[in-house]
Amino acid sequence: MNSINPPCLIGESACARPANGACPKCGMDPAVFFPTIEDREAAQDAARGRYAAAMQHAIQAQAGSQVPDIGNTENVKTTEPLGSDGKANGAEKKKEKYPWIKFTLLMIVLSMGWFGWTRWYLPAEALQRAERRYVISTDGQTVTDKETGLMWMRCSLGQSWDGSRCAGEARKYTWDEARKAAQNYRYAGYGDWRLPDIEELSTLVYCSSGLRWKFKAGSYDVNGKCLGDYHRPTIFSSAFPNTPSSYVWSGSPNADFSNYAWVVYFGNGDADVSGGRGFGYRVRLVRGGQ
Repeated sequence: MNSINPPCLIGESACARPANGACPKCGMDPAVFFPTIEDREAAQDAARGRYAAAMQHAIQAQAGSQVPDIGNTENVKTTEPLGSDGKANGAEKKKEKYPWIKFTLLMIVLSMGWFGWTRWYLPAEALQRAERRYVISTDGQTVTDKETGLMWMRCSLGQSWDGSRCAGEARKYTWDEARKAAQNYRYAGYGDWRLPDIEELSTLVYCSSGLRWKFKAGSYDVNGKCLGDYHRPTIFSSAFPNTPSSYVWSGSPNADFSNYAWVVYFGNGDADVSGGRGFGYRVRLVRGGQ
């Protein structure tokens, strides 16, 4: 497979160059330029926005709002007198407009979870899960995830823990630089730090809305992106303070294209291929697992 010209709309470099016949499957004119990865993500957000809002509304309806009871006749207004049996004789009934919509949306949300397309919690439940999940070391420099057993650096490389926050600016590395930086790196008394693989890195995504697409390693579509109204960066900031809303390298190369590797964008939780291994992204090291 050609590693220089990957298929259309997969990575940043593929979206930022002229077609020039490199993407014949797209049927684009050679003079047409592809949108940047930021443009693509904005388009995806816009397309998913209404759907995500509907999902969140349905979840709230399940949690406490009353889903309209189709059999309830309290709000029925009749234009004709009632018959002897107490029912309207051909009466025109006026109920809440489209009462089935909320019920249908609720069923959609539930079915999405059942089929494994989304993960969803109420926002308060998502927060409680995150608070219970992470254990901060006594010196404040590391965070242990009780769900995965992994220990993470609390700060990104380039930052340092000053006793209350991650001070300084997170440094940007190319993929090869990130791998070299992780080799024999000593921190908080440990010397076995490494780059996380894409599955491990994606576990750090925290969606305050409680709504998230499922994540599947190696998939360009099932990417673990947050949905609804969520805080940025999409990481639990109490455990990982001062984290930039930016791309972070994983140690996972892309199996389809040798010049690319997998990243997580902590502006929305999306796992995606990089613009190329020569791009500069942030790094957070991990130990344990594997």
